[in-house]
Amino acid sequence: MGRWLRQWGWRHELQAQLLEMDFGCWEGRLWTDIERAEIDNWCADFALHRPGAGESLSALFQRAASWTAEPGAACIVVGHAGWMLARRWLTEGQPMPTHSSQWPAAPGHGELWRLPSFVPPEDMATPLDPDSGEVR
Repeated sequence: MGRWLRQWGWRHELQAQLLEMDFGCWEGRLWTDIERAEIDNWCADFALHRPGAGESLSALFQRAASWTAEPGAACIVVGHAGWMLARRWLTEGQPMPTHSSQWPAAPGHGELWRLPSFVPPEDMATPLDPDSGEVR
C-alpha cells in the first residue's frame, strides 16, 4: 500500500516501531500446529508471556505507545491488526489487557480509523531496549 501511495507523492517508510507483534517460532504456523499447552501458557500470562519466544504483549504496547507521527504532517499508517489494535486501545485510554478474552476484534477489511493525538500514560513511558524490543 505504501509503495502504491508513493506514486502520488506520499513518502513511504518502513518503521520498526510499527511492526506486528513478533511471535518468534510461531511465525507462519497455523494455530492448529501449535501445542495447546503453549497457547494456554500465553493466555495464563497474557501481557508478559512471549509466545513462541518472541515478543510480549507488553512490549508491543510499549512500541505502539512510543511511535509518533511527524508533527503537522499528514500520515497514513498501514499495518497489521495487532499493532493497530494496541495503538487504538492506548488512544482510547484503556489499560493493557491482562486476559486474552479482553482482546478486541480485528478491524474490518479496509476499515479506516482516525486516531487522536496520543500521549502515553505514565506507566507506558518505560523505554524499550532497541536490540531486543523488550522493556528495559
